[in-house]
Amino acid sequence: MNQLEKLAAKGLEVVGAHQRGAALAVADSDLARAAVRQLLTRGLHHLSAAHHQGAGQAARNRDLATNTDLRETLQQGVEANLNQALRLEKVFASTGLPPGAAPDQAMQGIIDDNQAANAEATGLALDLQLVSSGQLAAYLYISTYGTLRSYAQLLGFGEAADLLQQTIDETLLVDANFTRLAHQVIIAAA
Repeated sequence: MNQLEKLAAKGLEVVGAHQRGAALAVADSDLARAAVRQLLTRGLHHLSAAHHQGAGQAARNRDLATNTDLRETLQQGVEANLNQALRLEKVFASTGLPPGAAPDQAMQGIIDDNQAANAEATGLALDLQLVSSGQLAAYLYISTYGTLRSYAQLLGFGEAADLLQQTIDETLLVDANFTRLAHQVIIAAA
């Protein structure tokens, strides 16, 4: 095992210990449980809105893309966002948390930046910009879903945690596909 692998293993060991400690603290404290529950609810509401915001922007980006594969990927992004929003309804149902949506400022920031960059780019630069914005949105989802999955685990919402992990797994594939597309777009333009 090299030094990096040892460091990663130690990090995972520490995270696991902290998570077990946090789970015990949440189980023994009504205050901690209420705080985590409130954060989980708020995060789910923001994700619900973010998926609808993201689907709308993916559709606008699809219409701008010049590369056929990128257009198809962005259309799949529209559908995936809407399906993942539906999955969140299952999360709400499995946890008993109140469903809802609250505009997500982080996603709005990504959209605003995307639209400004789109207005400045053409051709190859535009297609690469669309890939970049798609990946930025994917990273927002991955990090937010990861946090909320941890909260769900802490609260003992195993089914919800599994549903949230399913979206993380899908989004990691989206990110990898965007990286492949960026390379493909550059090669096609060369």
